[in-house]
Amino acid sequence: MYNNNIELLKLLNLNTYDIDLNKTSILVDASTTEIIVDLYLNQRDRECPKCGCLNSRIKDTLIKKIDHPVIAGRKCTIKFHQKKYVCPDCGKYFLQFNPLVKGSKKTTILGEIYILERLKKVRFTFSDVANDLSLSIQSVVRSFDEHVSCSRRKLSQVICIDEKYFKKLTRKKFCCVIYDPLANTVLDIMDTRLQNDLIDCFARIPMKERLAVKVVNMDMYDTYRRVAYKCFPNCICSADSFHVIKNLNQAMTDIRISVQSKYAQYKKITRPTKS
Repeated sequence: MYNNNIELLKLLNLNTYDIDLNKTSILVDASTTEIIVDLYLNQRDRECPKCGCLNSRIKDTLIKKIDHPVIAGRKCTIKFHQKKYVCPDCGKYFLQFNPLVKGSKKTTILGEIYILERLKKVRFTFSDVANDLSLSIQSVVRSFDEHVSCSRRKLSQVICIDEKYFKKLTRKKFCCVIYDPLANTVLDIMDTRLQNDLIDCFARIPMKERLAVKVVNMDMYDTYRRVAYKCFPNCICSADSFHVIKNLNQAMTDIRISVQSKYAQYKKITRPTKS
């Protein structure tokens, strides 16, 4: 294998003595300019995890396709030829150790590090990172959800509750946003707006903190009102001005249409023309 290919394999965070250099190859797809790595590793982990036998034999070879972030401006796909062993003593089957990924994931460990490093920058969205690294958006979202834990902020005396449509990123069509108007910040985002789910979420907050909530502002959604009175005993519910004015305007429109419909017959009377 050429030295430049060995240097390329080092970008995968692999040691050269672990790689079978006689079988491993690196190709570049002329149509897509994608880098394809056929990776073979030396047999160094043949010990049976059940009985400790060192004479396990190769039963089969599996090809595992692994996504890796862009290398030199090109998408990289690794085809890892992973050996499947069988123990002659206890009959247990086990796979060759895979240093590229964690568990059964399809993105390299190094790739997840690249994802998290880019997501530290506020201006980058999941789509931006996925496009930059030639990964799927789902892979980026899964890495973020697994490694990043956003703690809930403490409730203030005044909170606002509203929903947001997030069909692709939540298990329900709407998520519930808890907002602090005094500090002008989002306190929490819940992946549902169903009554029982919201009650369960708020029930995990200490009662002392919930008793300190004095005002809960919301739209005209009746579920929020019932949840507020049940979870925040000392609060009063208020409707936000936008929905109040919207409902007033709608009521005025309904009255206008109702009155106009009573005189609809007079529209058919033609006015006399001027001579």
